[in-house]
Amino acid sequence: MSASGSAALAYFFTDHTTNRIETNFRHDTSTSRESHKAGVRLFMMIHVWPTVNSNMDAQLHCRHKSMSAVIGKNGVTHHKREGDLATPLGIFPLRQVFYRADRITKPQAALPVIPLNPKDGWCDDPSSSCYNQHIQLPSSFRHEALWREDAVYDLIVVVGYNDSPAEPGKGSAIFMHLQRPNKTPTEGCVALTEADLRFVLATGATEITIHPAR
Repeated sequence: MSASGSAALAYFFTDHTTNRIETNFRHDTSTSRESHKAGVRLFMMIHVWPTVNSNMDAQLHCRHKSMSAVIGKNGVTHHKREGDLATPLGIFPLRQVFYRADRITKPQAALPVIPLNPKDGWCDDPSSSCYNQHIQLPSSFRHEALWREDAVYDLIVVVGYNDSPAEPGKGSAIFMHLQRPNKTPTEGCVALTEADLRFVLATGATEITIHPAR
């Protein structure tokens, strides 16, 4: 919080003429029309900091707000592998949002927002050419169903980890999604309450940085 009482926001700009990323700090939440006209893309970054001495607890920072998050059972890693129950470290784009239109209202977001249906799935089988991709069910390859009985996937943000292109076995289905009521650890995703995840999306978040514990 700044001395004036307003939050200092970190915006990440890519200058497409130089491909350099620059950071500006502003007290204004509006998007500059002049920047868009000049071909400069605006990014809103969020940050996840694991809690020291706890593998699964973390704090997510978005604008002026800090919120409780749950991460993978085995903490964070620089060397993510399929099934290791760890959350990958690094800077990743946020790709798109899925939500259960039969259960919750459509979230506000700068990302594409898509209603789920019972045939939506995500391939986590390294032997498949669709590994770490959204698929339609049924599928003969190992996969996760995105249409679930519980509420964990009522709201999903796809994190752009290992997807351009996907390397078999390096990890798949890294999402931001809803916490379980008892806040049990994830299999590598970042979990928030519905209210907090909606807040993050409504700020226009487009990227996430997952840090080592500090």
